[in-house]
Amino acid sequence: MATMSPLIRPFKVSVSIEHGKVMVSPDPAEVDEGTSVEWRFEVNPGLPSLTIEIYFSGASPTGWMSERAIYSESHSPNPIIGAVAQQPGDYKYGVKASNHETNEVIADDDPYLIVRSRGY
Repeated sequence: MATMSPLIRPFKVSVSIEHGKVMVSPDPAEVDEGTSVEWRFEVNPGLPSLTIEIYFSGASPTGWMSERAIYSESHSPNPIIGAVAQQPGDYKYGVKASNHETNEVIADDDPYLIVRSRGY
């Protein structure tokens, strides 16, 4: 009889968006290399449809420099952006919410993601 390995849950980063403000928790987020990270967005009711972006300037631990999700209060659940933290290091990244129609920036913040080496 085969044994099942336990389900590995992603590390969750909570991102709350209000007009003019992004709150990220935890900041900094600290994970081991190879860990899945999910940025889970909670959008304040009453905001317009948004383009939400996670972006890295310079180096990225994820294999991508930028990922976007669209939020619409009437048509979408709160967005989730996920990645695997592949490269050890300290990374300052951006979380930006813009009006989807006008591209006006509603809020922008620059938290940190720290990826620890597993020391293989």
